[in-house]
Amino acid sequence: MTTQTKIALVGSGPAALFALEKLRQNPNTTIHVYEQWPFPFGLVRYGVSPDHQGVKNIQRNLARHLAADNVRLLGGITINKHISVSELRQHYHATLLGIGAQIDTTLNIPGENLPQVHGSSRLAGWYNTHPDHIRPPPLAPKVALIGQGNVAIDAARVLLLDHGDFNGSDLGQQPTRQLRPQPVQEVAMLGRRGPAEAKFTTPELREICRLKGVRVEFEGADMESVKQRLDSLDEAQFPTSAEFRRVRGNLQAILQSLEEPNSGERLLRFVFGVRPLEFVADGDALAGVRCARTAPDNGRWRDTDEQFTEPCGFAVTCIGYRAAPLEGVPYDDGRGIYPNENGRIADGLWSVGWCKRGPSGAIANNRKESHAVAEALLAEVGGGDLPPIDDLLAARDIRPVGWEQWLAIEKAEERQASEDRVREKFTSAAAALEVLK
Repeated sequence: MTTQTKIALVGSGPAALFALEKLRQNPNTTIHVYEQWPFPFGLVRYGVSPDHQGVKNIQRNLARHLAADNVRLLGGITINKHISVSELRQHYHATLLGIGAQIDTTLNIPGENLPQVHGSSRLAGWYNTHPDHIRPPPLAPKVALIGQGNVAIDAARVLLLDHGDFNGSDLGQQPTRQLRPQPVQEVAMLGRRGPAEAKFTTPELREICRLKGVRVEFEGADMESVKQRLDSLDEAQFPTSAEFRRVRGNLQAILQSLEEPNSGERLLRFVFGVRPLEFVADGDALAGVRCARTAPDNGRWRDTDEQFTEPCGFAVTCIGYRAAPLEGVPYDDGRGIYPNENGRIADGLWSVGWCKRGPSGAIANNRKESHAVAEALLAEVGGGDLPPIDDLLAARDIRPVGWEQWLAIEKAEERQASEDRVREKFTSAAAALEVLK
């Protein structure tokens, strides 16, 4: 008789489900997928902007893995609240953590605790109807975004889009009501270095430079300087050919936008070469961001003597994320990850995705790495008799949400959507569970 290997997979975002894709192919393996919410798919559901339904369509492929015969979804279970990592390790031959990175990295500068200063996870969670971030942000006519990566690009695009551009999206009723009157008229995206060092990808940059009704300005990057930087690019100086192509594409997109400027009443400003020093308050309200100008010096961008204040009434830090510490799991506080060697944290304990390496790479980039971690786990994991998890869950009166129940919740979200939306997400787990009654 073949021994069945039992694996606990914590998280149901793309990195976790790419690992599941490989794990489930082993016929002697049973995988239980633990998810905090009754809603699976993690970053696809709550990180991808609502107007990017093409990207969200990857959910259909990921769903195949959760529906497999040797896979069981256990939704509505929070690790270290309902069950501990140590207990999972007693009931499974291996535990794979794929919980992503949910905590905003902070700047640690004065004024960051003002109510008008949010992290990007709070803003993205709001416009994606995340149950933890239902409270609307204090939007203002002028907004400052700290950071120049795709997260900042997404935030700027959602804040500046015409209301009609959300047709066919899953933007919820509450953010729709707040965004419909177009409360944001100007967004300044602040970056510490120059245009060649910005982290956004070229398709996202080209898209936002052509938004209807939005004119785009670049401060710290004119046509001559961009052309000179393009001419000086040397592929040999880049770690990969893909990185060289990304930087070249970004510079070409900026140059095209400078040569063929967009027009509109709303304004997006890319401000290069500035470092935030302080969020300036006017009483209890945010008045602006005091910044230092920076300049390249021996390969690094350093502060100059020049300072200025960027006026704004709402600010969002878009500078990265950290995994949440978990009891019973080693934690690298400096990097915000679970320290590991190629995904292996300890005997029978593994990690994948952002909690393994930090927040980097697009969704599809996770697949190769996730498969490699899954293969290494399968090569090491053993088998043998272990106590069934259902006894522990029953003793604690924990009733997980399974795959068929999620499908019922999903159908309800689609039914309650307005004609110009593809779904209306539930704003709480309790509201979703009412459907199952």
